Amino acid sequence: MSVSAESGRIVQILSGGDVVATGGPDLMLEPISDEGFGQITDSGKDIKPFNRIGTGWRAQRVSMTRSDGGVTFHVEGECEQAKGSYNLLVTPVGRLKFDSDFTSKENANLWQEGWVFDLPIACDKLSWDRKARWSYYPEDHIGRPIGFAYAHDDEPMTGPFGPSSKPSGTWAEDDTVWGTNDFRSTKRNVYTAALSAKDGTGLEMISNGSQNIRCWVSGNRIRMFLMDYGNEGTAPLFNQRMIPNWRLNPGSVITDHFTMQIVPPHFQR
Repeated sequence: MSVSAESGRIVQILSGGDVVATGGPDLMLEPISDEGFGQITDSGKDIKPFNRIGTGWRAQRVSMTRSDGGVTFHVEGECEQAKGSYNLLVTPVGRLKFDSDFTSKENANLWQEGWVFDLPIACDKLSWDRKARWSYYPEDHIGRPIGFAYAHDDEPMTGPFGPSSKPSGTWAEDDTVWGTNDFRSTKRNVYTAALSAKDGTGLEMISNGSQNIRCWVSGNRIRMFLMDYGNEGTAPLFNQRMIPNWRLNPGSVITDHFTMQIVPPHFQR
């Protein structure tokens, strides 16, 4: 793994000679949108995904230490939304342990909070195993406990509001420039979730069923958003948030802990 001495950001992570990460980490403090169409930006043709990744990142100190447990990169800095530090430990067996301690610089009513990592476009298969709320889901349901989804399928791409004519596939397979509905939907309470390429190389999130993941295509990369907090939104029948809101004020503390595994080549699709 190589990290920039100037920015503290990942330059690349290799697995068996293949690149499995090309950037990050980037803090994302995604606010709840209570206006218009919810967590989208507009009702016209030029809708953009509502992903508010931290802007104006400036590293103030980047250091590296070695130990029997691996190599640790320590980075201190700030963006326009928060300031603080993070550690990224890489173990001899390819385990990545990420810890951050930041302080908010703004007021925000959060919908989702966590860190974004960039993977190459070849890592286009999302697979997951999660703690599901219900005992049964249809096989093509985006909330199924165990499953996989590719960033794109073989169907024609639809607009942001769906196809203009009857599609041949399911709603989960509706495809956009950001990926299919299945691929880019939040997978909540995961035990494991991985983005992988055709030979199996990639990055896998390892958790205890308390964290979430959301992925989407962005140009020539795939963004992997690891969440320590995610609000499910509004339950219309109860007129309240299903998870208590997290309101940030200047000075609010934001801590995160994520574990990932660099996955070696192991199969062909």
